[in-house]
Amino acid sequence: MTAATSPPAILRAASPPLSLFDMPFSAPDRARGLATAQTPLHAPTDCKGLVLRTLPNDDHQRVFRALGFNPQVIDAKDLTEAVNSGQVDARENPLTNTFNFNLHGPMPIITLTAHLMDIALLVFNKARLATPPEDIRAAITLAASEATAAQRALAQSDDAECAKARQDAGATLVDLTTAEHAAGQAAAAPHTARAQHDAALLGLWDDAAPTSQMANSAPSAQGGEAV
Repeated sequence: MTAATSPPAILRAASPPLSLFDMPFSAPDRARGLATAQTPLHAPTDCKGLVLRTLPNDDHQRVFRALGFNPQVIDAKDLTEAVNSGQVDARENPLTNTFNFNLHGPMPIITLTAHLMDIALLVFNKARLATPPEDIRAAITLAASEATAAQRALAQSDDAECAKARQDAGATLVDLTTAEHAAGQAAAAPHTARAQHDAALLGLWDDAAPTSQMANSAPSAQGGEAV
């Protein structure tokens, strides 16, 4: 058997016909926020010129530049050092990562922008899913729906616990008004619209959404790495 380190990889190696693949950095149902040392980020003008640690994703970086940031790709293993040393002025992470990496110290102001949503994606091979009897397909769809609801509830509970823990430790969580959210969306709109209407990308999911249980709603862009 080929060496494997994650459950999907182990199953894939044991039974190739299952057509499984790895998504090792998925962070289910986590809304990402922006953290800074002193100033909340209420508007794109507050972001102007700030060096932002970000993920190696061209779409993300285009959006952040449109908001005024100077995005800088930094690997997760170097994130804590980059924050503690002042290499970056801002970072963007889910609250769970702020908690797990203990990042609130040097950057205690966390603006709850929900600018990206990390998702856990359940994907089936369309041809293989059409093979089992209808009752099996119905059971799979029901199980996926129930798992989706349970995961979202778990994510919300985790976020609430992490938010309280960070506030108890001295962090400040800042909510945006509807108008402030709208201003950020307007600044990023040319780039988020490009991602939403990419015909080649959308074609990958043709007729797949009801079974794959993709998120019913999410912010205008989605992230797939946990950190």
